[in-house]
Amino acid sequence: MKKPAGGGSTSNKSTSGERRSRATPTVQALAPQGGTARVSAPPLARGPTQPTPQADGAPITDVNTLGVVNPDIAAKVKAAAGLAPQAAPMRAEAAIPALPARPGTERWPVKTGQDPDRAKVGKNVIGGQDLGAGIVESTVEELASLPRPAGLEDIRADPPEFQDVRDGVAEITIWRIEARIIALKHEADGDYHLVLQGASGEEMIAEIPTPSAEFVGASPWLNNFSQARKEVDDKLVQHLSPAAFGLVQGKFMPHGAMMFQPRDAAGPGISFVTPPPGSALSQPLFQTAIQPTSARITGVGFFDRAHGATGAAPNVIELHPVLKIEWL
Repeated sequence: MKKPAGGGSTSNKSTSGERRSRATPTVQALAPQGGTARVSAPPLARGPTQPTPQADGAPITDVNTLGVVNPDIAAKVKAAAGLAPQAAPMRAEAAIPALPARPGTERWPVKTGQDPDRAKVGKNVIGGQDLGAGIVESTVEELASLPRPAGLEDIRADPPEFQDVRDGVAEITIWRIEARIIALKHEADGDYHLVLQGASGEEMIAEIPTPSAEFVGASPWLNNFSQARKEVDDKLVQHLSPAAFGLVQGKFMPHGAMMFQPRDAAGPGISFVTPPPGSALSQPLFQTAIQPTSARITGVGFFDRAHGATGAAPNVIELHPVLKIEWL
């Protein structure tokens, strides 16, 4: 006979347990105004783990007795756990995919010096008082502690009214800091993305645009971009061996970042270095940690929005664009 709703305690426990297992949990997070907002946590499996049958035998008690499964089995387990499948290893002799880099969109004029406020940058006119043009020395830690200016308080928002408008003193100041560069990326918007680490371990981002009119238009800092980019290419990028990288979803990453290894060495035609202006050469996207390299970096302050960028400061301030790099 069918049990009525709200029947026996065993049925209730099973049903409530299943609901808890299948529900998407939430966590409390601070809202921009100081209240609380409900944020979705990572999803759980579709159903509870099945009880272990007696036929499965005793549990494993010593991991030292286990070997490592082969890649095929590992791929099946990862897929069952929800990991998106990776593309098969690409043969290195294959042609580099067409460069997907294109100029960015979010506050792109401000990031590249194509905005109407660019003439204010570096003049150090504060509250109507002319303090004299020049570079302001600082540190990663100082910049990472700056309050975000009015209108950009919400680190997750991208207010359209600031698309081509600089906000606050920090964004019209040319800063110079000394830091260690610990990671390097060539991003889809053409920027070199540098992760900077200060003396305390605090991190922030610095970005160098692609030095071409396609990406930065008539920016007054085009020559500075070119020189800064060349410094990074000569010091860091040209020493990267594409043979030590594999292609994952259109971006080259070190072999150690993936559990499969390309079967062939990269062909001699692949280079990560910025192509000469006007050339038809493509520059692949790549991302890698590097040996920490001390540098003095000069650039314009910029408050980005939080979007999970590698090395972002707590207030998401950046040096964007970088105008000069000197090696220490």
